Amino acid sequence: MTTRGPRKAARLLNLAAHLAAGPRTAADLARQLAFSHRTLQRDLEELPELGHAIERRGRHYHLVSTWSIVAGPRLDVRLRFRHDITHRVQARHQRNLRIDATTNDGALLATVTCGHDKHGLAIDLLPWLLGIGAGVNALRSGNGRAAW
Repeated sequence: MTTRGPRKAARLLNLAAHLAAGPRTAADLARQLAFSHRTLQRDLEELPELGHAIERRGRHYHLVSTWSIVAGPRLDVRLRFRHDITHRVQARHQRNLRIDATTNDGALLATVTCGHDKHGLAIDLLPWLLGIGAGVNALRSGNGRAAW
């Protein structure tokens, strides 16, 4: 691998991290990351190949989802969201989140498709779930439920 390969990989990861922090314009990204606009456009076109969904709304680029970026087979994780946080889940568009049903008490049952590591843990999904806290329960997640 040439020195260009690791540099490009680091550049793509840095770009994804900036987009994950919030919507950005191309000019802001080029200035913050010290890229040329041509390099930025090429990198924005390559991010979807790595599992990052990019949306452009007006002048702003959005990172839609960072799930499924772990290489390997996919894992379906069944989740139950408490009634008091269902509005947060429904308001945020996640391309790998499928809402299955709403229970009588207002809880939301959903299935998330994500990547996993060699032990069957959905490590790319874990930070999002920890951010929600006690408002979500993993009903079925392969090896993840015991580890979480």
